[in-house]
Amino acid sequence: LGEIAKFRKKINDTEKQCAKEKDNLTKKIQDLTLQLKNLSELAKKQKEELEQIARKSREIEEKLKKEIAEGKLKLKRLKNKIIINMDNKILFPSGSAVLRPEVKAMLRKISEVLVKQQENSFIQVEGHTDNVPIRTIRFRDNWDLSVARAVSVLRELLINPNLDPSRFSAAGYGQFHPIAPNDTPEGRSLNRRVDIVLIPE
Repeated sequence: LGEIAKFRKKINDTEKQCAKEKDNLTKKIQDLTLQLKNLSELAKKQKEELEQIARKSREIEEKLKKEIAEGKLKLKRLKNKIIINMDNKILFPSGSAVLRPEVKAMLRKISEVLVKQQENSFIQVEGHTDNVPIRTIRFRDNWDLSVARAVSVLRELLINPNLDPSRFSAAGYGQFHPIAPNDTPEGRSLNRRVDIVLIPE
């Protein structure tokens, strides 16, 4: 009888252990199912965001196709951002942050494009320089120049009363965010730029 009791106890312990393991596996399956659902929802959201960015990019490209075709602008997509890229040589005289009068019409056109795009985007105007040092009465260094140029473009855009200034900012990066090597004139020319960056909320 003693052996039978021990055997029954062993069976009971095994059953309890199996039930516990079953509960653990059930919980793990539930957790994995929830994770899979969350990942699926995240993937769906990311897909929708990418589709929205692609749609925005096409809209902007269509409205600015003349300026893009003339080489005054470039339109880029970087991850979830849309970048309207402008060469400084068409915007400013060398070493200056005063806009050339002839580019103001183009900036007004860009401002009209941004009226719709500002609804669900934060827009940052970014100034960039090459790595050639500058030091003048007006600008101590490339930081100063890049910030001043970004602010000049921003102020021109915000002349449009339909733009919400609270959705805009200006930043200067000096020579520290190059898009090309600075060891050739062509590379330095590409790095001297102002970017209007649309960042989705």
